[in-house]
Amino acid sequence: SSNDRSRQIDIILHHDAAMTFKENLRVRCPVESVVAAITVKSRLTKNELFNALDNLASIPRSDPSVIEYGPINTMIGAAARFVRHYPALFVFAYDGLEPDTLRKHIDEYYASNTVTINRTPSAVIINRKHVVLFRWDKESAQAEGRPYTVQFQSTVLADSTRGSPLFWMMLEISKSVSWLDSLHLNFASYYESAYPGGTKPSDPSRFA
Repeated sequence: SSNDRSRQIDIILHHDAAMTFKENLRVRCPVESVVAAITVKSRLTKNELFNALDNLASIPRSDPSVIEYGPINTMIGAAARFVRHYPALFVFAYDGLEPDTLRKHIDEYYASNTVTINRTPSAVIINRKHVVLFRWDKESAQAEGRPYTVQFQSTVLADSTRGSPLFWMMLEISKSVSWLDSLHLNFASYYESAYPGGTKPSDPSRFA
């Protein structure tokens, strides 16, 4: 909408009933339909880390008016709550910075870049090695204007648990997928802003 688009995102998980476009083999879809986004790096250096965090921070804000819920799940909460929590964001790398260095660079990035809480990742994962978790109560932190807090979880993973960060990320994504059962999208507001005065989607005359 209004040419507001993110930078490149490597992996997106989105509602398969939403509008999706492909251009030069790249997928473009409305942000309201996205429940998870992941940036992937072969080796996470400082520059690649900052690039990944920039890409995630560039994801446009959702428009709550587009999101509707069906009558099945009335306990899920308002559309504004979905917008505060999703998409779930992650940085994943196959190799990269040591734990202390990674944490220092993360602190440096957020000290010099203003990013809303719902555009910071849930975790930065170095595969089979270590992970930095971003833990907060998103709703109360945003309401109270509190900064995010970073919890460093592990330096070295034992052989028997080295796959746990990847499995944990999959569990976090599965939580977001549960919203899709009753998530409905109505893009009439985007249509009307792009084509003011045009044929309304609900206008039966378009079939004449």
